[in-house]
Amino acid sequence: MRLSLSRYEQLLGFDGDEFYTSHHPELHGKPFSSCVEHFKMAVAIGVVENKSTVVLNPSNDYAITKDTDIVVVAEDDDSYECGPVPFKVPPPPPYPSQSCH
Repeated sequence: MRLSLSRYEQLLGFDGDEFYTSHHPELHGKPFSSCVEHFKMAVAIGVVENKSTVVLNPSNDYAITKDTDIVVVAEDDDSYECGPVPFKVPPPPPYPSQSCH
């Protein structure tokens, strides 16, 4: 898959969403897959281990520890928070049926 230059600018530029790392004790002992339920206004994309090693797209069962920071993509560093209680992720909309004629 190829991304256009504008997509890179959206991700890496100062306009739009940006990458942030932060520490969340409420996630200690939980699998990385649970992050999707704790961040309502951000997308968790990875972790930083021991303040030195970045792991993007860790396995779903990656265990978050006291030495793990979470990498998210968010609009701003004050536009998201990690909720201590998971929120309900809505189900995806039904896939429209298409007939081949």
